[in-house]
Amino acid sequence: MPSDLILQMQQASGDFSCEQFSGVPSPQATYIAIAYADSPGSANMANDLKKALIGALFQFDAHIQQSLPPCNRSCEPFNQCAALRQQNTQKILFVVTDGASNVFNVPGLYGWNYTVIPVMKDNHFISLSKPFSGPQVAFWKVSINEVLPVLWQRINMTHRRSRIFISYKKTDSQELADQLFEELTKERFDVFLDRYSIDPGVEFQNRLFQELSDKAMVIMLESKHYLDSDWVRQEIAFAKKYRLGIMALNIDNAPIVFSIDDEYRERLDTSTDMDAGGRLRTTVMKRMIARIKQEHEKAIFRKRNVLQSSIYSCLKRKKLPFKLDANGFIETSDSKNQKVYKIWAVPRPPEADDFHYTDSNNARGAVKMIVGPKFIEERRGMLNDWMAVKTAIQYFREAEMIKMVEYIHKSKP
Repeated sequence: MPSDLILQMQQASGDFSCEQFSGVPSPQATYIAIAYADSPGSANMANDLKKALIGALFQFDAHIQQSLPPCNRSCEPFNQCAALRQQNTQKILFVVTDGASNVFNVPGLYGWNYTVIPVMKDNHFISLSKPFSGPQVAFWKVSINEVLPVLWQRINMTHRRSRIFISYKKTDSQELADQLFEELTKERFDVFLDRYSIDPGVEFQNRLFQELSDKAMVIMLESKHYLDSDWVRQEIAFAKKYRLGIMALNIDNAPIVFSIDDEYRERLDTSTDMDAGGRLRTTVMKRMIARIKQEHEKAIFRKRNVLQSSIYSCLKRKKLPFKLDANGFIETSDSKNQKVYKIWAVPRPPEADDFHYTDSNNARGAVKMIVGPKFIEERRGMLNDWMAVKTAIQYFREAEMIKMVEYIHKSKP
């Protein structure tokens, strides 16, 4: 269910201004503070991060609205916000530095006991004092927007695993596909590229559909002969049918996939954007990676949001109560409120981690359920059915959602 997000921003005086956003699709209310080191560049970077965060929030969901916080947007000393006294609120502090200073002149900042995310530009590292020295730094290369996926994952708006499928025509764009595979892998993406990802002897079509179902997003390399491939046409059809995120890289005004809006397309010119070997120049590649990261997070959010919304609609039709708990589970009960059900919605085929998370984050008396996507490759489906039996967690596919809700509604104590 939607939650509130409080955003506090350090001012030149050392106090923090406050803004509130309602309808944020996160299971818990969230408090975020942005502080910066004692240098003009750090202040500018922090303000850029704030603008990027607010802009991205509104892009994520049209239902998010800016609202008046309890303090009436007054400036307060750090650590004085009422949200910090609420037990079930996620509390996150961004500390931003341009690498020129590691001094933070805010009283009470060094006493912070919750989540810290240091933010620095790539190749501008500077050592920080405790408690800011321990956490992993969120680095950015082209735009400070690149650190936002860390936040979305932290507040459970998106999934922590980043998975991408590269669709391309080998005779046209092998070098570019290889380069994207290398660079995205460096960025900790799980990337499928048929040249590296399919072992000899494996049935190609089954593996192709299995990999597509695992991914949140498909990158389509629109080259001169891209649409001539039967495999490519199958990949496009699968991505559209199962609501995968899509981003196209169009090379030299090649024929386009008409079902992809131009807002999800980057146009590349081989004479200016690529070297003689067909690989993107460094600055262009950095820009592409930054854009891919942003689109990937949106894709994960959309898939998860659609799945959760479908479950809510089914529960509403049966007039069953529901809410999103602090761990991201949809909580409901039967028509007589005698049994509690916890539902974990997974926008990709469930894995062992999903069964473990569902089992370990719910009380023993609750009936635990997992809902996965419509398409699951046969072998993966058999494995999920086996894990469901072993863990006593009920497993349903998206197409079985009505059946699941009917079961909850008619459940007996």
